[in-house]
Amino acid sequence: MEIFLHGGLGDGFMQMFTESQHTNLQSFSDAYPDEKIICRVISNNQDLAELYKHNPLVDVIIKESETYYRINNKLIYIPNIEGEPQLPKFYLDEKETDIVDWIVDDKPFVFIHPYSSTSYKQIETLLNLRGLVDYIIDELDHNVVFFGKSHTFDEYSHSIGYQDTLEHLPYERKGLYNFSNVFIPYNNPRVGIKLLQNSDKAIVTESGCFQAATYIRKPSLILLGKGMRKKYLADIDNPYFKGFKFPWNGFIEASKFDYSLLKL
Repeated sequence: MEIFLHGGLGDGFMQMFTESQHTNLQSFSDAYPDEKIICRVISNNQDLAELYKHNPLVDVIIKESETYYRINNKLIYIPNIEGEPQLPKFYLDEKETDIVDWIVDDKPFVFIHPYSSTSYKQIETLLNLRGLVDYIIDELDHNVVFFGKSHTFDEYSHSIGYQDTLEHLPYERKGLYNFSNVFIPYNNPRVGIKLLQNSDKAIVTESGCFQAATYIRKPSLILLGKGMRKKYLADIDNPYFKGFKFPWNGFIEASKFDYSLLKL
């Protein structure tokens, strides 16, 4: 049997938490233990294939280009699987587990994802990241986890006032970088969602991390870039907005963000 993930990382999280092909996969495996399960990932985002990595239910992961599917007008046939729905599980290897445990066991922390691959959703230029980090560490007595793509690490380190480059950091541990209570793990969505699950609160863009935070009911502040203002704050009947309007989600324009909103 084939199951599918397609689109961006946020789409993948949404599919895993809402579609029967993913939520009922354990029931299918229990009913047909000899059936081979193939996950076909149709995306231009290589991170999407990471979601099922190490998952014992999936035998093969096949990656295909989303562009190829569009050009050739190929269709995706989503299977409907009956069974008992379960929340998806994300599996880590030993190195990844070590990274998560080291952060979680140190101190309570705030998870921050200030980056989006879509420019009009980005918020990092609208925030005083250094001030935010200082407030979380000094006033809330929490650590900070920044999560994002590797090519933005240098930008974040300079934005929050730390001048060390990735090659000259005071501490390095298996893909993890520590700026004195500020941790930046490499961009692995399975590590990301594990850290998100264990954080006290999340500050995210309208991105894949936002989707994941919504489905695991993690208290979150979703900071909106300039291009997202009308979509969320003016067009209140927008079905996409209403679909994520839960008590644990707070939507605010990034330019109007105030530290006092971080009540842990």
